[in-house]
Amino acid sequence: CDRECRKKYFYTTYKKEAILRIKRFMNETLLDQIPALVDVQRALEEMSFLEPPSGTEEKFKSSLIIEQMPRIMASIDNPSRNWDGLVETTKRMLADPHSKMEDAQRVSRLFDQLLGMGDM
Repeated sequence: CDRECRKKYFYTTYKKEAILRIKRFMNETLLDQIPALVDVQRALEEMSFLEPPSGTEEKFKSSLIIEQMPRIMASIDNPSRNWDGLVETTKRMLADPHSKMEDAQRVSRLFDQLLGMGDM
């Protein structure tokens, strides 16, 4: 490998292991068919003996931690949300038999549409 290329490529233990995985595919038949791979095989052999510089992984790790905040959690934690009103609305909806019937009909129509699409 070219020295300039080595300067630009950050060589870590993980990258070494990932690159050396292709070594198992290098066999005599392949090398006979594609002679340029002989140099690649030699470079892989050299790489297997080289150890990455110590501390490389830590040097290039980011100190920034990105954490996904789910939308549902953000809406639950919203202090301006009127939870008491939401509880009362939900109780009324669950207690009303007419509302239950409308929900059942809506679900039934949905299944009918899904089954109708399967016939297409």
